[in-house]
Amino acid sequence: MSKTNKNKQVVESAVSKRANEDSSKKSATDTRFKSLKYYAIGLSLIVIVSVFVLNAIFDGLFSKSLTFDLSGTAQNTISSVTQNYLDSLPAETEIRIVGLMDKPESLAGTPYEYIVPLLDDYAFKSNGKVTVEYINPKTYPTIIAQLDPDSSSQISDGMYVIKCGDRITTLIPSSCFTYDQNVMAQYGYYLPTSNVVESSFTNAIVAVTTDMSNKAYFITGLQEDPHTSFSNILSSLFIESVDLPVSDSFAIPEDCDLLILSGPNVDIPTNVADALISFLSNGGKLIVSTDFYYNSAEHFNNLNRVLNSMNLNIDYSLISENDPSYSLVDGGFEFLGTVTSDYASLVSSPTLRVSYARPVRQIDSTLPNIVVTPLIYSTQNASLSTVVDEQLTSGSVTGQFNIAMKAVNGSAGTVYVFGTNNFTSDVYISTYGFNDANVELTREVVRGMLNVNSSIIVDSKTFADYSINDNLSTGSGVSVLATVFLIVIPFGFVVTAAVVYKKRKNL
Repeated sequence: MSKTNKNKQVVESAVSKRANEDSSKKSATDTRFKSLKYYAIGLSLIVIVSVFVLNAIFDGLFSKSLTFDLSGTAQNTISSVTQNYLDSLPAETEIRIVGLMDKPESLAGTPYEYIVPLLDDYAFKSNGKVTVEYINPKTYPTIIAQLDPDSSSQISDGMYVIKCGDRITTLIPSSCFTYDQNVMAQYGYYLPTSNVVESSFTNAIVAVTTDMSNKAYFITGLQEDPHTSFSNILSSLFIESVDLPVSDSFAIPEDCDLLILSGPNVDIPTNVADALISFLSNGGKLIVSTDFYYNSAEHFNNLNRVLNSMNLNIDYSLISENDPSYSLVDGGFEFLGTVTSDYASLVSSPTLRVSYARPVRQIDSTLPNIVVTPLIYSTQNASLSTVVDEQLTSGSVTGQFNIAMKAVNGSAGTVYVFGTNNFTSDVYISTYGFNDANVELTREVVRGMLNVNSSIIVDSKTFADYSINDNLSTGSGVSVLATVFLIVIPFGFVVTAAVVYKKRKNL
């Protein structure tokens, strides 16, 4: 063999050997990367499945204990007022809340966004005293008869029924919010202004778990404004409220502690006036409110006959506030009235909203033992207008006028008279909510009349914002969040990185 051929064979052998070595290395590398690829995919699948499984387990076992509502408005959390009341109930108390519907699943943008999570919080924090169920009467037709065997309540689909023992009350989801009544009147749709879900359900729970210490009757059948919100206020003061329609056989029940005439738009009948005069002379207590909006043609002669027996009168005229610093709208029919010094300590604001008010005055007669005091008054620049030939006259009488007054007949009857409906009407309370200063005064007036000391007052809530309220950041909540974000999650990353590193190193 020639030297040239021999060298050629050596070179070819070396090249072939190098190629085989390169091929072997490439094969080993491909196998290594393929193994690592499958390992990474497998580990990822295990992590994903583990997350879903653990999420389901934790949601089922610890969803409430590991849920923290740190928002500034605490929409989904019961307040300390509600918590304290639930804690005060006997351990054997059983409060059943039944939603007559399928449990809502898509909550966003519906009233149930604020109802369902909060009711879950009631059940979770009540130590077994409150249960929440959803039973659709279309699926289970007998549920209404089970809840209300005597048919004493008007129960229908879509309501929440609150029951304890034989006591029962109901709530409509839409009634758990206040609305801008001006928007409703002008544009025909509901614009929610505040969330009173907790207030509504807590008042309902109070109503079915408490022997109410007092009883109030609303005189109805006079084209009056609704009084659902006022009834809720009474319930928070442990006062049961019942409607008392006018009729030819009208009589005031013996168990009546307080009579309320809220926003009548027609005068009371003669027999009702006679019954009220007798009621007051025997120590009865009465609240009257009316205005000049829907009843500008009504002089309320019979009602004034009742009020005259207590040295008071609601005049046939409309107060206009001409002081621009107190007037709220052009014409001055909506304005700020000033609270007298005797009542200023009862409210959070020295001025209160007044709308379309009739003046209330002490009549020019001498009645023994009757003490009359003002509650709210206008400025000295106010004026009075009346309706002549269906036209409102311009104010010609000027001066200071009383919007609300109180009269006490010695140790006998007591009457509070409001010339505006801004203290008892659902229209007003629904617009401004239960935290409003006018509502504060109404609540304190009732307290004083009936010597009520106990109350369960849950404030309305503004709608959700996303600011964090430091006061709601409890120690347990902060500890759990800190553990999760500062220990558990970083530890999980470290473990994962270590496992991947070890596996890659050994491949």
